[in-house]
Amino acid sequence: MSKAVYFDLDGTLIDSIPDVHLCLATALTNAGRQPLPVHRVRPLVGGGVKIMVEQALVQTGDAVSTLQINEIAANFIAEYRKYPVRRTTIYPGGIKLLNDLYELAFGLAICTNKPRATTDPVMELLGLQRYFSLVCCGDEMTHQKPDGRHIRHMLKIMNLAADQVVMVGDSHNDVCAAYEAGVRSITVTYGYDANVLDHPNLDLVVDHLEEVPAILEKVWKQ
Repeated sequence: MSKAVYFDLDGTLIDSIPDVHLCLATALTNAGRQPLPVHRVRPLVGGGVKIMVEQALVQTGDAVSTLQINEIAANFIAEYRKYPVRRTTIYPGGIKLLNDLYELAFGLAICTNKPRATTDPVMELLGLQRYFSLVCCGDEMTHQKPDGRHIRHMLKIMNLAADQVVMVGDSHNDVCAAYEAGVRSITVTYGYDANVLDHPNLDLVVDHLEEVPAILEKVWKQ
Protein backbone atom coordinates (compact mmCIF):
# COMPACT_ATOMS: atom_id res chain seq x y z
CA MET A 1 0.00 0.00 0.00
CA SER A 2 1.32 3.44 -0.92
CA LYS A 3 1.76 5.80 1.99
CA ALA A 4 2.05 9.57 2.15
CA VAL A 5 2.75 12.27 4.70
CA TYR A 6 1.11 15.67 4.39
CA PHE A 7 2.87 18.57 6.10
CA ASP A 8 1.65 21.94 7.18
CA LEU A 9 4.35 24.54 6.42
CA ASP A 10 4.45 27.52 8.82
CA GLY A 11 4.97 26.46 12.41
CA THR A 12 5.55 22.84 11.41
CA LEU A 13 8.42 22.60 8.92
CA ILE A 14 9.54 26.23 8.98
CA ASP A 15 9.65 29.07 11.47
CA SER A 16 8.45 31.92 9.27
CA ILE A 17 7.20 34.24 12.00
CA PRO A 18 10.18 36.63 11.76
CA ASP A 19 9.50 37.33 8.07
CA VAL A 20 5.72 37.35 8.40
CA HIS A 21 6.10 39.88 11.21
CA LEU A 22 8.37 42.14 9.15
CA CYS A 23 6.10 42.07 6.09
CA LEU A 24 2.92 42.57 8.10
CA ALA A 25 4.53 45.51 9.92
CA THR A 26 5.29 47.14 6.59
CA ALA A 27 1.75 46.55 5.30
CA LEU A 28 0.18 47.95 8.47
CA THR A 29 2.49 50.97 8.55
CA ASN A 30 1.69 51.74 4.91
CA ALA A 31 -1.99 51.70 5.86
CA GLY A 32 -1.44 54.14 8.71
CA ARG A 33 -1.69 51.50 11.43
CA GLN A 34 0.75 50.68 14.20
CA PRO A 35 2.69 47.43 13.63
CA LEU A 36 2.09 44.61 16.08
CA PRO A 37 4.89 43.12 18.20
CA VAL A 38 6.03 39.71 17.07
CA HIS A 39 4.43 37.86 19.99
CA ARG A 40 1.02 39.16 18.89
CA VAL A 41 1.58 38.14 15.26
CA ARG A 42 2.50 34.56 16.14
CA PRO A 43 -1.06 33.38 17.02
CA LEU A 44 -2.48 35.07 13.89
CA VAL A 45 -0.62 32.75 11.50
CA GLY A 46 -2.25 29.63 10.07
CA GLY A 47 -5.68 30.71 8.91
CA GLY A 48 -4.61 32.44 5.71
CA VAL A 49 -3.54 35.98 4.87
CA LYS A 50 -6.95 37.68 4.95
CA ILE A 51 -7.82 36.23 8.34
CA MET A 52 -4.43 37.31 9.69
CA VAL A 53 -4.85 40.83 8.30
CA GLU A 54 -8.41 41.15 9.62
CA GLN A 55 -7.32 40.12 13.12
CA ALA A 56 -4.35 42.50 12.95
CA LEU A 57 -6.66 45.37 11.96
CA VAL A 58 -9.03 44.60 14.82
CA GLN A 59 -6.07 44.83 17.19
CA THR A 60 -4.76 48.11 15.77
CA GLY A 61 -7.94 50.15 15.26
CA ASP A 62 -11.73 50.21 15.22
CA ALA A 63 -12.85 50.37 11.59
CA VAL A 64 -12.37 47.21 9.55
CA SER A 65 -13.81 46.89 6.05
CA THR A 66 -13.49 44.27 3.35
CA LEU A 67 -11.74 46.86 1.18
CA GLN A 68 -9.16 47.52 3.92
CA ILE A 69 -8.55 43.82 4.43
CA ASN A 70 -8.09 43.18 0.72
CA GLU A 71 -5.77 46.16 0.21
CA ILE A 72 -3.54 45.39 3.17
CA ALA A 73 -3.50 41.66 2.34
CA ALA A 74 -2.35 42.49 -1.19
CA ASN A 75 0.32 44.83 0.23
CA PHE A 76 1.48 42.11 2.62
CA ILE A 77 1.72 39.51 -0.15
CA ALA A 78 3.64 41.90 -2.41
CA GLU A 79 6.11 42.64 0.40
CA TYR A 80 6.46 38.95 1.27
CA ARG A 81 7.12 38.04 -2.35
CA LYS A 82 9.96 40.58 -2.43
CA TYR A 83 11.45 39.37 0.85
CA PRO A 84 10.33 35.76 1.41
CA VAL A 85 13.32 34.51 3.39
CA ARG A 86 15.26 37.01 5.44
CA ARG A 87 15.00 35.32 8.82
CA THR A 88 12.92 32.20 8.16
CA THR A 89 14.51 28.88 9.17
CA ILE A 90 13.72 25.19 8.84
CA TYR A 91 13.03 23.61 12.20
CA PRO A 92 15.70 21.27 13.61
CA GLY A 93 15.48 17.80 12.13
CA GLY A 94 13.31 18.94 9.24
CA ILE A 95 15.71 18.23 6.38
CA LYS A 96 16.80 14.88 7.83
CA LEU A 97 13.16 13.86 8.22
CA LEU A 98 12.32 14.81 4.63
CA ASN A 99 15.40 13.01 3.32
CA ASP A 100 14.54 9.88 5.28
CA LEU A 101 10.91 9.83 4.16
CA TYR A 102 11.88 10.59 0.57
CA GLU A 103 14.38 7.73 0.51
CA LEU A 104 11.73 5.40 1.90
CA ALA A 105 9.53 6.36 -1.09
CA PHE A 106 6.80 7.98 0.97
CA GLY A 107 4.65 10.40 -0.96
CA LEU A 108 5.18 13.89 0.45
CA ALA A 109 2.84 16.86 0.13
CA ILE A 110 2.35 20.32 1.60
CA CYS A 111 -1.11 21.25 2.89
CA THR A 112 -1.01 24.95 3.75
CA ASN A 113 -3.36 27.91 4.03
CA LYS A 114 -0.47 30.10 2.85
CA PRO A 115 -1.12 31.59 -0.62
CA ARG A 116 0.74 30.27 -3.65
CA ALA A 117 2.43 33.63 -4.25
CA THR A 118 4.36 33.37 -0.99
CA THR A 119 4.58 29.59 -0.61
CA ASP A 120 6.62 28.92 -3.75
CA PRO A 121 9.34 31.56 -3.14
CA VAL A 122 9.83 30.43 0.46
CA MET A 123 10.05 26.75 -0.45
CA GLU A 124 12.39 27.44 -3.36
CA LEU A 125 14.81 29.57 -1.36
CA LEU A 126 14.85 27.03 1.47
CA GLY A 127 15.44 24.12 -0.93
CA LEU A 128 12.23 22.32 0.00
CA GLN A 129 10.46 22.01 -3.34
CA ARG A 130 12.30 18.90 -4.51
CA TYR A 131 10.80 16.75 -1.76
CA PHE A 132 7.12 17.34 -2.52
CA SER A 133 5.00 15.91 -5.31
CA LEU A 134 2.07 18.17 -4.40
CA VAL A 135 1.82 21.60 -2.78
CA CYS A 136 -1.80 22.58 -2.09
CA CYS A 137 -2.18 26.25 -1.09
CA GLY A 138 -5.08 27.87 0.71
CA ASP A 139 -5.91 30.50 -1.90
CA GLU A 140 -6.42 27.77 -4.51
CA MET A 141 -8.98 25.92 -2.39
CA THR A 142 -12.72 26.48 -2.23
CA HIS A 143 -12.54 25.04 1.28
CA GLN A 144 -9.27 25.36 3.20
CA LYS A 145 -8.16 24.10 6.60
CA PRO A 146 -9.77 23.61 9.11
CA ASP A 147 -12.23 22.24 6.56
CA GLY A 148 -11.48 18.58 5.85
CA ARG A 149 -12.20 19.09 2.16
CA HIS A 150 -8.73 20.63 1.81
CA ILE A 151 -7.19 17.26 2.64
CA ARG A 152 -9.83 15.22 0.81
CA HIS A 153 -9.03 17.23 -2.33
CA MET A 154 -5.39 16.21 -1.97
CA LEU A 155 -6.31 12.57 -1.41
CA LYS A 156 -8.24 12.63 -4.69
CA ILE A 157 -5.36 14.20 -6.61
CA MET A 158 -2.88 11.64 -5.24
CA ASN A 159 -5.35 8.74 -5.57
CA LEU A 160 -4.98 7.80 -1.92
CA ALA A 161 -7.36 6.60 0.76
CA ALA A 162 -7.52 8.29 4.16
CA ASP A 163 -5.76 5.39 5.91
CA GLN A 164 -2.76 5.80 3.60
CA VAL A 165 -2.01 9.34 4.83
CA VAL A 166 -0.84 11.02 8.02
CA MET A 167 -1.05 14.81 8.45
CA VAL A 168 1.69 16.61 10.38
CA GLY A 169 0.81 20.08 11.67
CA ASP A 170 0.94 22.50 14.56
CA SER A 171 -2.54 23.98 14.89
CA HIS A 172 -6.22 23.34 15.40
CA ASN A 173 -6.63 23.93 11.64
CA ASP A 174 -4.51 20.85 10.96
CA VAL A 175 -6.15 18.70 13.63
CA CYS A 176 -9.66 19.64 12.48
CA ALA A 177 -8.95 19.12 8.78
CA ALA A 178 -7.34 15.74 9.39
CA TYR A 179 -10.14 14.59 11.69
CA GLU A 180 -12.85 15.64 9.23
CA ALA A 181 -11.01 13.89 6.38
CA GLY A 182 -10.59 10.68 8.40
CA VAL A 183 -6.80 11.03 8.36
CA ARG A 184 -4.51 10.37 11.34
CA SER A 185 -2.63 13.45 12.53
CA ILE A 186 0.64 14.21 14.28
CA THR A 187 0.80 17.54 16.10
CA VAL A 188 4.12 19.22 16.90
CA THR A 189 4.24 21.00 20.25
CA TYR A 190 6.60 23.82 19.25
CA GLY A 191 4.33 25.52 16.69
CA TYR A 192 2.24 28.68 16.65
CA ASP A 193 -1.02 27.45 18.20
CA ALA A 194 -0.54 27.70 21.95
CA ASN A 195 -3.82 25.89 22.68
CA VAL A 196 -3.63 23.05 20.20
CA LEU A 197 -2.94 20.41 22.85
CA ASP A 198 -6.39 21.13 24.32
CA HIS A 199 -8.15 20.28 21.07
CA PRO A 200 -10.79 17.55 21.58
CA ASN A 201 -9.76 15.71 18.42
CA LEU A 202 -6.02 15.80 19.11
CA ASP A 203 -4.46 12.57 17.86
CA LEU A 204 -0.69 11.94 18.07
CA VAL A 205 1.85 14.41 19.48
CA VAL A 206 5.61 14.93 19.07
CA ASP A 207 7.99 17.45 20.58
CA HIS A 208 10.54 17.19 17.75
CA LEU A 209 10.42 16.29 14.05
CA GLU A 210 12.95 13.51 14.70
CA GLU A 211 10.15 11.60 16.46
CA VAL A 212 7.89 11.45 13.40
CA PRO A 213 9.29 8.26 11.74
CA ALA A 214 8.73 6.16 14.87
CA ILE A 215 5.16 7.44 15.13
CA LEU A 216 4.51 6.66 11.45
CA GLU A 217 5.82 3.14 11.93
CA LYS A 218 3.40 2.58 14.80
CA VAL A 219 0.45 4.01 12.86
CA TRP A 220 0.94 1.80 9.85
CA LYS A 221 1.59 -1.32 11.91
CA GLN A 222 -1.85 -1.03 13.49
